[in-house]
Amino acid sequence: MEKSIISGDVNRSLKTCLNGEITIFSFEHTFGSGELLDTVNQPITEIATFYFLPGITDEQIKEFDIAFKAMEKAVLAQPGNFGATAGHTVGLLRNPDIGVDVKAFIANAQWASLEAHVAFSQTPEFGEALGPLIPFLSGNAVSHVAFKKA
Repeated sequence: MEKSIISGDVNRSLKTCLNGEITIFSFEHTFGSGELLDTVNQPITEIATFYFLPGITDEQIKEFDIAFKAMEKAVLAQPGNFGATAGHTVGLLRNPDIGVDVKAFIANAQWASLEAHVAFSQTPEFGEALGPLIPFLSGNAVSHVAFKKA
């Protein structure tokens, strides 16, 4: 039996339980003062994947990075947020909305509760910080995870 979770027998077994493809990626932690693993110690970890437009240039990615600093500042100022980390993926990720491999950016935020994240997403600060990011994106995905020790 193959031991990979992205191909072979293990993948075929897991597919019956999944509603999407298994994705494995690496990212370069360039935003946030915390460590990525800090996110798993909080009640809710938000994992946001920002898929860039196909063919995005290095200059446009630098512009995105500048714009993302406003989002980071807004997130960290919110009640119920315990910190955040973010960075660019190493290599490409498949954007499931358009079926194309693109550059991507991953942001992880630690929240006291799902309600705290939802409340933030309804603030003017969120809208003001998100607006400048949208022109660079071909889509996004957000997941919320509650890591629990078995």
